[in-house]
Amino acid sequence: MRRAMFVFATALVVASVSIGAFGLNVAVGQTEIHVVSLTANHKFITVDSERDGFGAGDRIVAWEPLFAADRVTRVGRASWDCVGIQGKSGTAKRVMCVGLWELEGGQITLRYVQDLPTDGIFADFTFAVTGGTGTYANAAGEGNFTGFEEYGDFVITLEG
Repeated sequence: MRRAMFVFATALVVASVSIGAFGLNVAVGQTEIHVVSLTANHKFITVDSERDGFGAGDRIVAWEPLFAADRVTRVGRASWDCVGIQGKSGTAKRVMCVGLWELEGGQITLRYVQDLPTDGIFADFTFAVTGGTGTYANAAGEGNFTGFEEYGDFVITLEG
C-alpha cells in the first residue's frame, strides 16, 4: 500500500511539473499550448539561389529553442523551413513556412504564410497546426504568433 501511494505521489509530481513547464497539454484533455522563442537564440541560414537578394524561390532554414511563458524553462525546439513567394509587386515580400516543434511527448507540425519583416520583428500572424506525433498525434488547430523585440510568443489552440 505504501509503495502504491509513493508511485501515485511521484506520478502526480511529474504530471504537475510537466503541465507547468509545457502549459496546458493535450494528454490531459486540455487544448492550449503556450511557448516563447527568444530572439537572441534564433539561428538561421538564408539560401539566395541567384545571389540577387532574397526573392521568390529562395529559402530560409531556422532553428531555435522553445521556452515556457516564463522565458527561462526550456521546453523544446523549433525548426523552420521557409521559401520566398512572389508578392504583388513581383518580388518576394512573403515567406511560406513549415515548422516542426519537438516537445516532450511528441512533435507538432505547423504551416503559415508571413510577410517578411522590414524592421527585424515579425508582425503578428496566425498559423495552422497540421499534424503531430506521440501526445500530439493527428493534431489540428491554429495558433497565433505575437512578435516583440526580444521574444516571440506562440499560443496554439488544438481542436477536440
